Amino acid sequence: MLLIGGAACLCLAELALALFQSYYLAMVLLAAAGWSMIIFAATVNSMMQLAAEDRFRGRVMSVFTLVFMGMVPIGNLISGSLAHLWGAPAAFGAGATVALLFTCGLAFRWRVREKAQARAVGA
Repeated sequence: MLLIGGAACLCLAELALALFQSYYLAMVLLAAAGWSMIIFAATVNSMMQLAAEDRFRGRVMSVFTLVFMGMVPIGNLISGSLAHLWGAPAAFGAGATVALLFTCGLAFRWRVREKAQARAVGA
């Protein structure tokens, strides 16, 4: 729940930032986005370390860090290109919308898998 909640709150805060132009509202939304990003990052980091076997933990975390942090330049290139074409608020909103759709899809997939596992255990 923390993982999906943190990701969803981050996406919603970013989407709201793209829609509103008030300075004071932006400060509140940026604080909410930062808080939810910390929740998301800490939760996914903990989940990865707990799921990995002891002998593979270092390797798993190095690949995780490569993917989690290594994709930032690619995302920056895409975001910058969209901002150049459409303007910064539209690019920000587009990124938040795509991330929110992926988050909802992941939440739905996990829910379906949990129900299937509950049925398998009960049968």
